[in-house]
Amino acid sequence: MNNILLADELSSFKSLDIKSKLTIDGKAIINSINYEKDLDLDITINKGAILVLNLFNKCKNKNVDINVSLNENSKLILACSFITDGVYNLNINTNLLSNNAISNVYVRGINEGNNDVKIKMDGKIDKDSKDNILNEYAKVINKGTGNIVIIPNLLVDSCNVEANHGAAICKISDDDLLYLESKGISNEKANKLLEDSFILSIFDEDFKGKIKEIL
Repeated sequence: MNNILLADELSSFKSLDIKSKLTIDGKAIINSINYEKDLDLDITINKGAILVLNLFNKCKNKNVDINVSLNENSKLILACSFITDGVYNLNINTNLLSNNAISNVYVRGINEGNNDVKIKMDGKIDKDSKDNILNEYAKVINKGTGNIVIIPNLLVDSCNVEANHGAAICKISDDDLLYLESKGISNEKANKLLEDSFILSIFDEDFKGKIKEIL
């Protein structure tokens, strides 16, 4: 496992190592594209620090485990998108340890095969902490016949907080397809446009450009 300290401003387009332990001071922005590799991240965000973590996976079979501990006045923005035609397991654990911490987790996925996808998000707010914000949202398009399971858990042991979660499993909208086809766009291209837009929707413009190169 690599132990990495990230401090001040950082932006990188790279594949994270299979097992990485990160400590965040200041502000860090990590944009990572991982193809077939499993991923195991253990992250600590120190007092007053900010982490923006953008992940994109295009893979067959993959296991992704992300554990994040947030200290006082820290902030996490975690955006994870994936396209898979194999078995895909995603586990995200966020632990808000003190006051005034903010955690926002967004997941988008497309299942192209007949295998199973499981997403589990556990957000925990410790007892006696206050003024924390915890959000976790996941949405998956199922193009195959595999089972999709999304489990968003809020484990909140404090009253003076804001906590929200959401989960959805869906198909490409027939209305959206019909609209694009009415503009002269083929069905195949319309599906591709809608799928790409869905996958990219949670990322900033810089990272979108990198993903577009491989979609």
